Amino acid sequence: MATCGPIPTTRPAGPQWRSQWGAVASDSTGEFGIVSGMKSERAARKAAVEECAKRGGVSCSANFTFHNQCAAVASSESVSFSQGAPTEEKAKELAMRECEAAQSGRCWLYYSGCSLPVQVN
Repeated sequence: MATCGPIPTTRPAGPQWRSQWGAVASDSTGEFGIVSGMKSERAARKAAVEECAKRGGVSCSANFTFHNQCAAVASSESVSFSQGAPTEEKAKELAMRECEAAQSGRCWLYYSGCSLPVQVN
């Protein structure tokens, strides 16, 4: 006996993506450690603290994380500001704007980069 019904269709699976994390660590003397492309927030925080210590930082701590986006750090002589955004340009703009609004002296861009998801299949 034949029956009528929908013809099953299989669609190829779409791409799969893996999130990537970045982190900024610093210490009280202004030393930084910045990483991106890490598989987890925990790994990013740990690697940033280690990088800060490698550069001579003492009692470094991770104070900013970002994932699947870009980040920038703007600094003055006395303070630093980290911002995340969908694009590197926007992250730079936001970090510089926040630094300048603090009126803590001349601001400069210390870091900008992205930690974007990667396709795994």
